Amino acid sequence: DMQSFHREVIGTIRLYDNQHNTNLLETLECYFANDGNLKNTAAALHLHKNSVIYRLKKIEEITGFDLRNPNDRFNLELGIKLDRIV
Repeated sequence: DMQSFHREVIGTIRLYDNQHNTNLLETLECYFANDGNLKNTAAALHLHKNSVIYRLKKIEEITGFDLRNPNDRFNLELGIKLDRIV
């Protein structure tokens, strides 16, 4: 079940990153590491804040999760943590 959940949540982002040469997964990890602070995430990634916002919206689009929804945010963060284990 854990691997299936991981594939469903993180696999979608990883596949998109591989197909489009993007860093959405890295952006999401950094976003959570910075407690959802856009300014700090942008600084850590050496990006403009609007670029981080664009990437997060792209993540929402391809996963169907909404980062404003606590349950969706939890599932994405859990997926990131499982990525380190799996």
